[in-house]
Amino acid sequence: MNLKVTSLKDLEAQIENSNLQLSEAATSIAETAAALQGLETLVITMLHNKEDEEKKLNEADQAYYNLRMR
Repeated sequence: MNLKVTSLKDLEAQIENSNLQLSEAATSIAETAAALQGLETLVITMLHNKEDEEKKLNEADQAYYNLRMR
């Protein structure tokens, strides 16, 4: 009987530990998902900025070549 009680307590402790680890993992996943979403937004913003800067560069190049051809 004592062995069964000890085994039960060990199993309960393992369940509690597993639940704690699961909770920590869920929190970590949520934090990582939020960070990922923030990074995705940043990448999109940076891509738009890159496109704008490339357009400005192309316009400046065209103006330079137009001036040079005169």
